[in-house]
Amino acid sequence: MRINLIKPQPIALTPAKARLITRLKGDGSIFVGGRRKTNYFLKYGSANLQELEQFTNDLKEVYNLEPKCELHRLGKKIDKFLNVVFVRSKLAFMDMQRYGPFYSRTWRVPKKIKGGSKNINGKENILAFKNFIGFRSQKRKQKLNELTSTL
Repeated sequence: MRINLIKPQPIALTPAKARLITRLKGDGSIFVGGRRKTNYFLKYGSANLQELEQFTNDLKEVYNLEPKCELHRLGKKIDKFLNVVFVRSKLAFMDMQRYGPFYSRTWRVPKKIKGGSKNINGKENILAFKNFIGFRSQKRKQKLNELTSTL
């Protein structure tokens, strides 16, 4: 098995890494796949090409990995597609796991982003969570409203 090495990660959270975490927790996914559970993925899909370009640039800046792009059909609609950017890397997967659960039923805003410095714009990243499609349930909205009211 070939291991894609990533850049050494600084202790402090960078703005690019904060954007990665926000996007992956919002509309992205982090998962282990394959028959033997040896494929580690970071995956983000969006119809907005500018967001995908920013996500790609952030992956390159933070991990020094070259992501791949795919088109996925949206449900049963033959004529609608979603652009998806993904990267396979166990080291990047393990690094992202340090920032809490990425499953929708147990998600939370990482403390490093919540208490982010002005350089990271913690408040801006928390507010960005509200814009994602995956966070439309009432319970999640209530948690985000509590967070943003304290900022």
